[in-house]
Amino acid sequence: MKHLLHDRLISLLVLRKMTSVRGIIAKTIQRKLQSALETKYLEVINESFMHNVPKDAETHFKVVVWDKSDKVVESSPNCRGGFGR
Repeated sequence: MKHLLHDRLISLLVLRKMTSVRGIIAKTIQRKLQSALETKYLEVINESFMHNVPKDAETHFKVVVWDKSDKVVESSPNCRGGFGR
């Protein structure tokens, strides 16, 4: 639970640095996940600005999901920077 709270705090700090306007890809991901999953909490965060992509790109996302079942799920691996690094 402590790890989840830490990740949530980091997510909030990242969101403050981003614009409040959500792109069409982020909205589509959010809509599809909401319709497919029963969640307590769902957040789609565009992290593209942290990568070498054009401004306002929608290429890298973080999805925070809190399942209603409260089961523990392993987090996905960190990005390795692409191109086989």
